[in-house]
Amino acid sequence: MAGGTPRQQLACYLEKLSDKELEDFQLQLPEEPPSGGSSGPSFAHPAKSRGLEVASQLVTRYGEQQAWELALHIWEKMGLHRLCSQRKAEVALLSDSPHPKRHVVRESWHHGMVQEQGHLIKVQDLFGPDISTQKKPHSIILHGAARIGKSTLARQVREAWKQGRLYQGHFRYVFHLNCRELALSKVLSLAELILKGQDVVLPPTGQILAQSEHLLLILDGLDEPKWVFEEETPELCLDWSQKQPVHALLGSLLSKTTLPDASLLITARATALGKLMPSLRMPRCVEVLGFSKAARQEFFFKYFLDQSQAARAFSSVKSNHALLTMCLMPWVSQLVCICLKLQMEHGKGLMLTPQTTTALCLHYLSQIFPARPEKTQLRALCSLAAEGIWKGKTQFSFKDLRKHGLGGAIISTLLKTGVLHRHSTSDSYCFSHLCFQEFLAAIFCVLGDADGLSSLYTLDSISGVKKLLDICGRNDLFGATTTRFLFGLLSEHGTRELEKIFNCQLSQEAKGELLHWVEAQVQHEHSSPQPYSLELLHCLYEIQDKTFLTPAMAHFQGAKICVLTDIEFHVFAFCLKFCCNVKRLRVTVQEKTQHEEELEPSSVVLSQDQPTEPLRSDDHFWGPTGPVATRMIDQDKNLYRVHFPVAGSYHWPNTGLHFTVRGAVTIEIEFCTWSKFPDESVSQHNWMVAGPLFDIKAEPGAVVVVHLPHFVDLQGDYVDISTFQVAHFKDEGMLLEKPTRVEPSSIVLEEPSFSPMGVLLRMIHAAALRFIPMISTVLLYHHPDPKEVTFHLYLIPSDCSIQKAIDDEEKKFQFVRLHKPPPVAPLYMGSRYIVSGSKNLEMIPEELELCYRNPGESQLFSEFYIDHLGSGIRLEIKDKKEEIVVWKALLKQGDLRPTATLVPPDLIASPSRTAVPDTLHFVDRYREQLVAHVTLVDPVLDNLHGHMLSEEQYESVRAEATKPDKMHKLFRFSRSWDWACKNRFYQALREAHPYLIVELWEKWGSMGNQEAS
Repeated sequence: MAGGTPRQQLACYLEKLSDKELEDFQLQLPEEPPSGGSSGPSFAHPAKSRGLEVASQLVTRYGEQQAWELALHIWEKMGLHRLCSQRKAEVALLSDSPHPKRHVVRESWHHGMVQEQGHLIKVQDLFGPDISTQKKPHSIILHGAARIGKSTLARQVREAWKQGRLYQGHFRYVFHLNCRELALSKVLSLAELILKGQDVVLPPTGQILAQSEHLLLILDGLDEPKWVFEEETPELCLDWSQKQPVHALLGSLLSKTTLPDASLLITARATALGKLMPSLRMPRCVEVLGFSKAARQEFFFKYFLDQSQAARAFSSVKSNHALLTMCLMPWVSQLVCICLKLQMEHGKGLMLTPQTTTALCLHYLSQIFPARPEKTQLRALCSLAAEGIWKGKTQFSFKDLRKHGLGGAIISTLLKTGVLHRHSTSDSYCFSHLCFQEFLAAIFCVLGDADGLSSLYTLDSISGVKKLLDICGRNDLFGATTTRFLFGLLSEHGTRELEKIFNCQLSQEAKGELLHWVEAQVQHEHSSPQPYSLELLHCLYEIQDKTFLTPAMAHFQGAKICVLTDIEFHVFAFCLKFCCNVKRLRVTVQEKTQHEEELEPSSVVLSQDQPTEPLRSDDHFWGPTGPVATRMIDQDKNLYRVHFPVAGSYHWPNTGLHFTVRGAVTIEIEFCTWSKFPDESVSQHNWMVAGPLFDIKAEPGAVVVVHLPHFVDLQGDYVDISTFQVAHFKDEGMLLEKPTRVEPSSIVLEEPSFSPMGVLLRMIHAAALRFIPMISTVLLYHHPDPKEVTFHLYLIPSDCSIQKAIDDEEKKFQFVRLHKPPPVAPLYMGSRYIVSGSKNLEMIPEELELCYRNPGESQLFSEFYIDHLGSGIRLEIKDKKEEIVVWKALLKQGDLRPTATLVPPDLIASPSRTAVPDTLHFVDRYREQLVAHVTLVDPVLDNLHGHMLSEEQYESVRAEATKPDKMHKLFRFSRSWDWACKNRFYQALREAHPYLIVELWEKWGSMGNQEAS
């Protein structure tokens, strides 16, 4: 973003024009100044003028506001729409008033004062008295995550003061100093520092410094240059004309040895606090939490001057809950607007699907370079970014760019697209945002040593990457933006998009090495005092890979976490979906009220600090409002119904189904079998079943996009994605539809029509089946017996309908599933695999074939028995032909749940008076626990409606504000129920929360054993 005075900002934009464009621009300027305006100097000859000269003449002749309006008008006539869009985005950011309704900030404490959470604070109260000491601070640090809007807020403070809306009785002089630009100067005097880049007429410097108690210096981005501030206290400096190294001068301001009575407002990333705190005397630390919800919408309506375009753009973003949440960061809001504006200009439909900042940046990169410039030039840009991170540089000379092979043509393109900015008063360049520099540096890490570029900066090995990330992370590796981008680029989507943009094939060996290192860092984090910090969860969120996240979150058993923003809550909820061992969890959400004048903190405890049931979030859809329960309508048909309450994207992790809907809609989903729709054309044309078959029913036009899961492994380009088809079964037979696109685990249909449908893959010849890699899964079940434990092991394609059929079958015989990781490599249909284990286990049979069998058909499995696990046993599956281990797992005693021995089958089915020697029914005995832990109340009410609950009772329970209140009301009605009615209540609870019921039965069983003893 262009900084400095309006004159310098305009010069920065004019420098982006080519010589020919700048000449055309000047030729379109009016010859006469506006009436009443200053005649000013005549314009220089177009062929000889530079951007700064033209900007100075424009501002002198027309004034700041009219000069900008004229420039925008001419750029529009010249067709330079992207330049206009960039300026509009900048104006939208700078024009927001620094009001707490738009920017949310929170006070925090340091220097040994430990607080679980701070309190929300208004911007106008930043320099007000401390709550506890009543002393007014002289130094404020605005810190926060990268891209959260610290610099934006700092500039707004300066603009609001200039317009007379902020700190009028407090400060007579407010100076905004861009530390990135200050780093270009080696030495400065205090007077030069203060006057640098100011755009107003000032009194003599001595007069300003004599009133230093009324002076506010804004040091924006103090952590960006690689400065080292001295910790020792130098002598008081009184000579404001003496030149000093810039870092020494700033160090003396921080330590108050220069201008001790002046006030400082500093912006820095949270990771830099440890570097800055020793130099400051009792600063107030305030965390910037980003745009409020109202400000996000306001930003869009300021960026798009056409209100209908703004409404369309914001509506499209609202349908992507993750993206709307990320727009809390002003930089992301700007990037989203740029992408949507480009889609409008190219006549494309407005839809952005990125779920992470990495995916958004990749999408932006692909849009601004649609013609795919030479990959060496893009790689050179990434190497420039990496060198900057390596050396702590954010400003680059033309010589730096040339050294990396960036010549005039590509530099002009980068300036026009806004990737690079040119400094208005010096021949230097910088990236549009530090985060984009870090994003490109992360790309450089993943690209490795292709074309020999990385050898320039010793980034040709994993040790070089580690060193780069160590520099980025300093004391907080997972808090570094480059680390987060690296996680995102290592995802399946990230590597696929990189390969498209750079037209290359990434080294699987190098990617594997990086992934192994990332896994090691995550494992190392588990041994830290805070094993699952929000910083780590942010990194895990970026990777979006279930096979990576499931083991990464396997050790999460509980925590006390305070989430402060929408994005923190979104990230935490996403990662929580991959936990299956949660025992204790307390989440505090600090919210701001909607009332503009009142901004008080409030805490909402989502789950008390007590043992809870294991979370099974994959049993339900996840959408913009959180989990959405699915209801089984017909068990024999495997028919489910779900109601999506608002527009947005909804994902059912257990099945891989994903819907994007326009508004509230009810959808029915039936799990079908391919054998139900026999069609000889499938076998005649060598079609291979590649996923489950669903019969989906929804209101026509309600679903915008549907993702149907498949189990074909697309890694390595062994599969031609053009051979994928969607089969629809209608009265006239099987019809085929070409998918909109094919993704690693699903195919995508836009504006779909529904019928029984599933994914097929066309085979050239039946023998080719053995060369198609498959995503597969291993299912392991156990049944404890007094003498020995029986295990069943299945090897199947990763098809949710087959897995569900096996689950249902095993549950009939009281087998319990053990969750273990999937195979480490793709497997092949028709291939044979050997199952073995330690301690001379006998597997019956010991050989399994990976094959597709319809749900409901008998599935192949190996059975084995163990009398005692001892220290554990190792299981493995090996490819019979290649003799390569494709899956291994460790079984320990703690893996086995004693469910079957503690809960008799008749008790699980329904409590009875004869089976339970107790006067209280199960639901009455555990009333307190059920009230506290039942979260899916609506499915329970639906089950009871019309049987034990009248319409009036049903509505009165639903009208209660909280889930515990609903359960309390329901239990009041249960007082009049007989034993049979309570059995139905129990069955409804068991369907909604099976694991909670099992846990309560275990508690009952253990109590009975204690009484018996």
